[in-house]
Amino acid sequence: IEFFADGVRYSCNENCLQLLQTLSAPGYLMPMPESIKNQALLDDSACQLLADLYNQGSLTLD
Repeated sequence: IEFFADGVRYSCNENCLQLLQTLSAPGYLMPMPESIKNQALLDDSACQLLADLYNQGSLTLD
């Protein structure tokens, strides 16, 4: 699965895509479902992708 963030193409798997969709849902103020969080935490590529996006300023966490 590929997606673009700030003009850069990234690859990710299904777990990572679910995590990104949950993080980017407009107005989503509920806690993240445990199943999505746990799958992402066990996935090294998802963790690295989040770190890359955050370090580039493409991901903002409040």
